[in-house]
Amino acid sequence: MFIHEMTRAECDDALSRAKFGRLGCACNNQPYVLPLNFAYDGDNYLYGFTTVGQKVEWMRLNPLVCFEVDRVKNHNQWSSVIVFGRYEELPDAPQFEVARRHAHGFLQKRAMWWEPAYISQEHRDSLHSVTPVFFRIKIESVTGHRANSDDSEIAALAVHTLTTRRTEAAGRKSEWTRILKAAFVYFAIVFGAGSLLGLIRMLMVVPRLGERMAELLEAPLMLIVIIIAATWIVRRFQLPPWVSYRLGTGAIALLLGLVFEFALVWNLRGLTLAEYFSSRDEVAATVYYLMLVLFAVMPLLVKRRMRIG
Repeated sequence: MFIHEMTRAECDDALSRAKFGRLGCACNNQPYVLPLNFAYDGDNYLYGFTTVGQKVEWMRLNPLVCFEVDRVKNHNQWSSVIVFGRYEELPDAPQFEVARRHAHGFLQKRAMWWEPAYISQEHRDSLHSVTPVFFRIKIESVTGHRANSDDSEIAALAVHTLTTRRTEAAGRKSEWTRILKAAFVYFAIVFGAGSLLGLIRMLMVVPRLGERMAELLEAPLMLIVIIIAATWIVRRFQLPPWVSYRLGTGAIALLLGLVFEFALVWNLRGLTLAEYFSSRDEVAATVYYLMLVLFAVMPLLVKRRMRIG
């Protein structure tokens, strides 16, 4: 038998397929484990539904919990995934309304998801609360292991290698497509706003204040546009905080912008690039070049929030 450490993608798949698992909590150095129906959102949370009892009381005192799911074919072929996280109760209050909708939306995909919590009350010797409790476990780390038999190891390894290569190739293609889309949208927003502000500058501001002052006054407005656009495309296209993704998006958007601007200069003003650069005011040009640098690196500088609810 060969035992392998599972990737996060494999762990996510196991959590998505499982219908129930085992919840582990502890209080006063005493562990407590029980089976539980749950639903996984595919990213950050496990959602659950229960009634008030020992597990809820313990998790309120100590929110650090773990959750385990497994799949066993035989003693040579099995998998097990353990989630370490924090218990978060979702009471019926306005500030938890969105999170409760998320919980209900995921749980209702499971047939009879509410039944175990309520039916269990009929088999208790003592009175017990039937107050419904929606909760979630915020995932902090995930680990998993799987086993293959000796005979199937070579075949499984070949299939796994082929699948991994295909998945990686498809993933790289998908990621590049996402970066290109994000870069194009980023370029379109910023240069669209820049074209509008440039028209206003040329018609209304330059005749009154001059070219240098007009461009210097426009720069802060363009910086605000760049920050808003970068923040939006990072969230819209879910760009991870990796330098290659963020700077790649900014660099491609900058290249599109320069091609667009130089094409306008060539066609509308009839200037070569050398003539265009020599005709610009030195101070305004310096600010302009700084704005181009900020435009390229801004997707890397902005933050992306991942929380749900």
